Amino acid sequence: MSVFFLDTSAIVRLYAVETGWRWIRNLIRNVGAEWSNSQVCFCDLALPETVSALRQIAQAPDSAKRGLSRAAFRQTVPLVRSDLLTDSILISVPASDCMPLAAEVVQRQEIRGADAVHLAAALTARDSVAGTLPFAFVSHDDRQCRAAEREGLEVITPA
Repeated sequence: MSVFFLDTSAIVRLYAVETGWRWIRNLIRNVGAEWSNSQVCFCDLALPETVSALRQIAQAPDSAKRGLSRAAFRQTVPLVRSDLLTDSILISVPASDCMPLAAEVVQRQEIRGADAVHLAAALTARDSVAGTLPFAFVSHDDRQCRAAEREGLEVITPA
């Protein structure tokens, strides 16, 4: 069994065609299968960040190529809300529970506050959900990935 933590950059790939989107979608599809022995966690901060990122993609000139036209964006937002607020496949780590640790991560890593919250949530999930199971932080944010590695997390950046 393995536990994966998805940051916002990874979650966006569930809804838009970006580098690594197939890997992310296959992970979620496999976790949803009866025979799966993996779990997926995320920080609830990802909900507003994901909607914001998808809006930016939908407003870009190449939005259709990325699978998210403005019309598709309007149809996708309720799906994002459902997936992140009610889907039992994904384990939500509340950002509010991670604030003291996030402040420590900011001090150690000199990264943005929101990135520190994701890392703090990942560290919390590693300790509370994964225990001794293999655990990986999944992200496409280079700076955040380097900080995650310095915090002792295995990092996966799907290609």
